[in-house]
Amino acid sequence: MVALLIEHVCKALQELFNVHCSAEDVFNLDSSTDEKFSRHLIFQLHDVAFKDNVHVGNFVRKILQPALHLIAKEDDDRIQETIDREVSHFSEEPLKQGISCNKMFPDKAVGKNSETLEGLRSAEQTSPDLSFLVVKNSTGEKHLFVDLGVYTRNRNFRLYKSSKIGKCVALEVAEDNKFFPKQSKNISEENQYFLTSLVSNVRFSDTLRILTCDIPQNKRKRAEYFNRTSTSVETIEGFQCSPYPEVDQFVLSLVNRNDIKGGTFFAL
Repeated sequence: MVALLIEHVCKALQELFNVHCSAEDVFNLDSSTDEKFSRHLIFQLHDVAFKDNVHVGNFVRKILQPALHLIAKEDDDRIQETIDREVSHFSEEPLKQGISCNKMFPDKAVGKNSETLEGLRSAEQTSPDLSFLVVKNSTGEKHLFVDLGVYTRNRNFRLYKSSKIGKCVALEVAEDNKFFPKQSKNISEENQYFLTSLVSNVRFSDTLRILTCDIPQNKRKRAEYFNRTSTSVETIEGFQCSPYPEVDQFVLSLVNRNDIKGGTFFAL
């Protein structure tokens, strides 16, 4: 399943941004337990970076729309099934009930809804089959295999070999990981893996391309619906500092390396 997801993302990067990558460019980290499956995929793109993790989130939502539609469609079918059961309880004048409901929608609206349904059917035929990304949680509800809640502005990403507070499950290199860092005489392999796992700013160059992915305002509320998780606010927003000042200073030395002290706007 992870391999298929990586393949789908790589294909989308190629089609949307002309960015070539493969499984060999994806650092695959694992922190799974007997109760929960958990993977962290860090794409090592060459001379390319997204503007920020919000734009990454927009990109991920865009390429996972077929799977999101499957979940939404099942929710709609469940609601319709409930309505049909309730309507079947009425034995008197069922035809009038139906006519009354139809009168609430003008002919134009009905026609527009029909066109929308046809468009969705057409889209389903051309969209890739991402049904493998729809999974069930412990209560049997269907959810997306990818956690969209991680793409927030103030997200703190886990460090290599770290574990969540109160847990004893470290973030390790996955058994099926195909990414290997470049060998260096002065840096150990473990240190290379650690540096590779850091999600921070990148060094600017003349060849660096910044990728953006915006979503229309009217679609943001729907995207927010799929972002809802049981994660607490503290976990999402993080804290100002960690219990380890040395680690904080090291991370800050990396993320602030290319800090922009000021800027000038030129009108053309």
